[in-house]
Amino acid sequence: SATVGEHRARGGEVSATLPSDDARDAFRLDASAYATDGVRLVRDPGRIDVPADLETSRAGFAWARRISEITTLETSVRAWSEERGNGTPYQRNASEERSVSARLAGAPRDSAVSAWSVTAYAQDQDYRSTFSGVNATRTAETPASDQYAVPATAAGAAAQLIFGEADADSATTTFGVDARHVDGQTRERFFFTGGGFARERRAGGVQNSAGLFATHARPLAPDLTLTTGARLDAIRRADGFRRETVRATGVVLRDDAYADRDDLALSPSAGLAWRATDTLTARAAAYSAYRSPTLNELYRPFRVGPVETRANPALDPETLLGGELGLDYAAPGARGGLRATVFENALSDAIANVSLPAPANTRERRNLDSTRVRGLELGGFWQPVPSLRLDADYLLSDARVRSGGEDAAALDGRRLAQVPRHTVTAGAAWQAAAALEFDLRARWVSSQFEDDLNNPALELDAATRIDFSVRIDLAPRLRLVLAVENLFDAEIETSRTDSGVVGLAPPRLVRAELTYAW
Repeated sequence: SATVGEHRARGGEVSATLPSDDARDAFRLDASAYATDGVRLVRDPGRIDVPADLETSRAGFAWARRISEITTLETSVRAWSEERGNGTPYQRNASEERSVSARLAGAPRDSAVSAWSVTAYAQDQDYRSTFSGVNATRTAETPASDQYAVPATAAGAAAQLIFGEADADSATTTFGVDARHVDGQTRERFFFTGGGFARERRAGGVQNSAGLFATHARPLAPDLTLTTGARLDAIRRADGFRRETVRATGVVLRDDAYADRDDLALSPSAGLAWRATDTLTARAAAYSAYRSPTLNELYRPFRVGPVETRANPALDPETLLGGELGLDYAAPGARGGLRATVFENALSDAIANVSLPAPANTRERRNLDSTRVRGLELGGFWQPVPSLRLDADYLLSDARVRSGGEDAAALDGRRLAQVPRHTVTAGAAWQAAAALEFDLRARWVSSQFEDDLNNPALELDAATRIDFSVRIDLAPRLRLVLAVENLFDAEIETSRTDSGVVGLAPPRLVRAELTYAW
């Protein structure tokens, strides 16, 4: 396939799957590249503002072998890179990733085990990013930091056993185990003075995790199914450090070593599904979850515009307790359907970017004592004729801080930053002819706050975006797609600052994609 579009967007992708003559092996090659000169990111750009360009590419190779009639081996290697501009000449970032994985799976016959699998993988990543401060007239910028290397490596493995047949009349049980090792650092030059960076910071650490999990699904009656599960996680945070030096002399300004930490968490869950009639199903679920802070949250600071966000090596894990009730309706003949779900989640020690009293425009990742997210999901589709499908979804999400804790009491009762209360999506797909299809999509989000303090001056306006595309089959193997993103060129706010700078999502973008298959 090949793609061209506005703002000098251009790209291409190729993939091929090649089976062996005896059908025991299959090889897949794929590669793609995409670039665009980009658009400006702020409402009233100044002399220093430039389009946010992008270049990205990836390549992959996969091999699958049928070892026997019941056993298969799948392996893959992948490489990916991206370089991105962030709206001014100095502010840029780049990422690279390389990964390898293998999966051995089987489906034994005449055995209590109906399926099993073993997976292993390894990843190597790097990231670079530069940040600056822009003056009030947006005519000049001053470098703020240069995160010249953020390397990370990861490796992991998982195994799973499934007992029972996967059908509505049988009980099935799954047992599994997984483990993961992550090692990451941030290497940063900062404190710009005299035309250069005077100091260097290195920080990072290691995370090791292991988990056991089990699920069980059982029909309690012909129309009633119970699903239960539990997961036990053990996480070890080790070798955390932060070291700052004077670049010119090597003098050590700070040399912190953080204590190792071990966490253990049990996360049970349960759900019921009752098929009340041929068209109506009721659902109920209760669940808990656990999330350890990432190495980024613990050790890597970052900056967006004038706002600096600090890392926090003292973060505690997040824990969640939640539940939901739902109804699903399927119209006879599968020509339509409706679903409704109400939910409430209580999150303890939620990790948030908390505004600090001083210095100005500074935030720090901190744990909030308690947050609550409750809401309603509605959705449905209707197919009045086979060639036309209409669908719509609505989400009400009331996400608030119940208690910010001693260090963030000012957040009590406030809405979570950058979470709209209302989101509506709708679409229509029309197969006008065998070789012609139209698709129209719309998304509306209500206003939301840019910051955790819910400053009215930093409220982002409600916005509507409409996308339209046309698919034309020019020949049996040749397809053309014409698409317009943000059809009516709506101005969609993505950020605001105290100085009045408003960040914007991309304007209307027109693109064409030509695909040939063989």
